[in-house]
Amino acid sequence: MQGKIALKGLMFHSFHGVHSFERERGNDFRIDLVFQTDISKAALSDKLADTLDYEEVYQIVAEIMEVPVNLLEHLAYKISEKLFEAYTEVKILEITVAKILPPLEGRCEESSVSLVRHR
Repeated sequence: MQGKIALKGLMFHSFHGVHSFERERGNDFRIDLVFQTDISKAALSDKLADTLDYEEVYQIVAEIMEVPVNLLEHLAYKISEKLFEAYTEVKILEITVAKILPPLEGRCEESSVSLVRHR
């Protein structure tokens, strides 16, 4: 039984960006994840060991968020790579990385990059 498991609104204060002031002050970031995978075993067993551990997913993303990069595209790719390594049962991963209130001359609530990875 195929299903989607979503973790939305993972929030971090990190130091990504191309400008030096972004590396000094940082920005707030939001990560949204959707995993497409077989959920049959977990649906029948009701055991955490048979599904994605949300806390473990969060910790993997948090670890990556600690290492500054220039571009949201690169950040999204790095997160997707680590999650695909950790969860080989995941067939499709959708990820959105958003920078909240990016440093633009005009008002912009967020800038974001989304990607979909297939195995």
